Amino acid sequence: MLNYEAALQVLANQNLPGWQKLITRFYDQLPPSVEVEALYQKWGGLHIDIYPDHPEVARLIDQLEQESRSLCERCGELAKEVQKNGGTHTLCDFHANL
Repeated sequence: MLNYEAALQVLANQNLPGWQKLITRFYDQLPPSVEVEALYQKWGGLHIDIYPDHPEVARLIDQLEQESRSLCERCGELAKEVQKNGGTHTLCDFHANL
């Protein structure tokens, strides 16, 4: 289970600090009966795995995953999906050109 602090550490470890606001919003709305099993970047977007399945939380996750595809994973500014270092990332122009 990932509590909020552990989730922020995952973002830091995976170099995804730009999505911190999304994670904060998610945890603010997370019911106590639902646990976060994992969060990660996949195909340029934020992905969150929960247990047990929960329809309302699943809708929130879908919304946040869509939103993450327009925010730079490094700084949170407006961004687009780019191919870099053999993978798909969501990066602003500045971070895409580093």
